[in-house]
Amino acid sequence: MNTAKQIIISMIRSVIENKQCDISSDDADWKLVYMICQRAQITPLIYEAIEKSQYDVPEQIRNVFQQSAMYQVVLDQQQQYFIALLIEEFNKAGIDFVLLKGASLKQIYPSTLFRTMSDIDILIKDEQYPLIQEKMLSLSFEEKLESDHEYIWFYPPNIHIELHKKLIPSYNKDFFEYYGSGWRLMNNYKQHQYKLSPENELIYLLSHFAKHYRDGGIGIRHIIDIWVFRKHYPDLDEKYILQELKTLHLDKFYLNVLDTVDVWFNGQKHTLATEMITKTIFGSGSYGTAERAERSNALRLSKKHKSAFWAKICYLLSLVFPPKSMMYNKYPILEKRPYLLPVFWVRRWGEALIFKKNEIKRQSKRAKNISQETVDLYQEELNAVGLDYFF
Repeated sequence: MNTAKQIIISMIRSVIENKQCDISSDDADWKLVYMICQRAQITPLIYEAIEKSQYDVPEQIRNVFQQSAMYQVVLDQQQQYFIALLIEEFNKAGIDFVLLKGASLKQIYPSTLFRTMSDIDILIKDEQYPLIQEKMLSLSFEEKLESDHEYIWFYPPNIHIELHKKLIPSYNKDFFEYYGSGWRLMNNYKQHQYKLSPENELIYLLSHFAKHYRDGGIGIRHIIDIWVFRKHYPDLDEKYILQELKTLHLDKFYLNVLDTVDVWFNGQKHTLATEMITKTIFGSGSYGTAERAERSNALRLSKKHKSAFWAKICYLLSLVFPPKSMMYNKYPILEKRPYLLPVFWVRRWGEALIFKKNEIKRQSKRAKNISQETVDLYQEELNAVGLDYFF
């Protein structure tokens, strides 16, 4: 582990456990430390440690840490306000809901500021969405878009709300098969607010961790979540957790993640798996890299089409001749005149050549990455930490 990683981990531990940092910073590359923390969105944690420690941090670096942390102070206060507002308003309106991920985890950190988040994630019941939509509009939120698993809302200038129809996107078929909408796992908490049990919340956190890890990477704060969560709930039913994770094919990955937590925060020695997980996490920013996402895409396509060769052929054909559903969404006139589909394929080619040359380059790069070598290497990397795609 290099000095930047050691210092960051020591600082995280010092803040969460309210202790002094326990390693020297004499040869620290503070610019690198800041860049890693900014990308991983953990600057408030590290700035808190800097303020409490005796580290001789260059004034310029200290100032940019302070600026980033102050922005997060304001954002955290705004997010806490809107979480409280939605809890109150949803309860009044009889809307069932569950706070997910950061919106829930903030409450178990020493300070809500130390667990940053980009979005407020809330699970809702899709059949209640007309009522929810009416409520959100009455609160001056702006509806942005709908995806496979969520409705995205916005409150200017920087509050993003993700209302989840389901815990896991349906295109993550192996995890979605286990969770469905997720409501079967929920327990009533207060009025119309529901919660997962601590065991099921940890299983969900690990599932979310694994989803991002294999699809492109996962950031530092997510392994901190696992550590903080287990410290907050020391009497978890590990037998049940492992049993459910085995159903999800995540039991081996979970044990490797726990080993990584012990390496980072409890002085355990590295294994091959913990070294790989640490390298991936520190290189992933908040939610992964484009390069890992390309490799993940190549592996998933090759599994679907039984070989990298046919995966590339099918991928290229899908780019040239997108499926009807995509074309109907882009060109609504096709709903009434489906026989014009070939004409609009040609129109799309022209639009892409004129207006989307960068997108063509990106898709060409993605196609180039669909090779047997790329697929085999990424498969080995996932297997080494206990992961795979089971669909």
